[in-house]
Amino acid sequence: MASSSSLTRVSALPAERFFRTSLFLLIATAVATLISTGKLDVVTLILAPSAVLYKGIRWWRLCPAEIPQRLATRLVVAYLLVFPVDVFFFSRMFVAGSPNPALYAALLGAVHFLLFVMLVRLYSADSDRDALFLTMLSFAAILAAAVLTIDTTFLGLFFLFLLFGVATFVGLEMRRGTKGAITPDVEGHPQQERRLTRALILAALCVAFGAMFIGGALFFFFPRFSAGYLGRASLQPTLMTGFSDDVELGQIGEIKKNSAVVMRVRTGKPVGFPLLRWRGIALSTFDGKRWYSPEHGASAIPAGLNGWITLVDRTPEPDSTTSLLRYSVLLQPIATDTLFAPARAISLGCEPEASADFGR
Repeated sequence: MASSSSLTRVSALPAERFFRTSLFLLIATAVATLISTGKLDVVTLILAPSAVLYKGIRWWRLCPAEIPQRLATRLVVAYLLVFPVDVFFFSRMFVAGSPNPALYAALLGAVHFLLFVMLVRLYSADSDRDALFLTMLSFAAILAAAVLTIDTTFLGLFFLFLLFGVATFVGLEMRRGTKGAITPDVEGHPQQERRLTRALILAALCVAFGAMFIGGALFFFFPRFSAGYLGRASLQPTLMTGFSDDVELGQIGEIKKNSAVVMRVRTGKPVGFPLLRWRGIALSTFDGKRWYSPEHGASAIPAGLNGWITLVDRTPEPDSTTSLLRYSVLLQPIATDTLFAPARAISLGCEPEASADFGR
């Protein structure tokens, strides 16, 4: 296009190799992040990095685009016909053993489509608009990798992607600024070109590492600071009955009475009580401002040979006012270490379904 600087010709724009290298490393990092998830098929694992590496060598040599723009558009449109076949057959066969094959196959097919569009655009790029489109496709690949993995390798590759992304946009901005302007002949002054490249690399490093440092500081700072304005502006934690260790008078918060199932109890036989309630945390001390429970020192109680943990020195004998109740508990995943009991706990056992003995 007439309004875009060319990527295919040997242009006289400053830091041309810096821009090409940054864009290539950005794309290569995005592809490497997808590969590092370990969720792609063998064909994609071989073809995608090989195609990117080959194009990187040709870009370094300032070679022109291999695929015309019109053909590239037709290839992308034609792949839309292949996409359903990929989702329902090829990707489905690869993920046949997954917990949700239909969803996983659709996700893998979308990743195949994304990589195909990225490679086609990479081999047909001839303008700054194509370069910008490639950066967006690379970011989409990073998002896809975030869905496929929770490994810490993703974090390291994401930092590299951030660095190369900053460098790429620095190069794009330089190309936009020099478009239509009178610039010196950089080819006749290789020393100045190298000096400019070093300055751009230093600028990209400073911006990227500054963003990482500030972002990391904010990530660890805001969740741990709730005073003053930040305390009023931030979301207040929700209090849940039976789970909160401390309640202050006037504290902004709503005691949550949730009807969701927290645990299921099975006794195996009828219980001889007309109304049996399970008891959680009881706040017993008030200092004029808040209700709380005195802190008790933690102690480790080893399990016996039978796997049960005895919580009392001697098991009480059942009488007219006391009875022994044994039941199994299926506890839902909740963020608390509180254990509910109908009365005094006697022993706990860790079995496929948690069991406990309680006396009353």
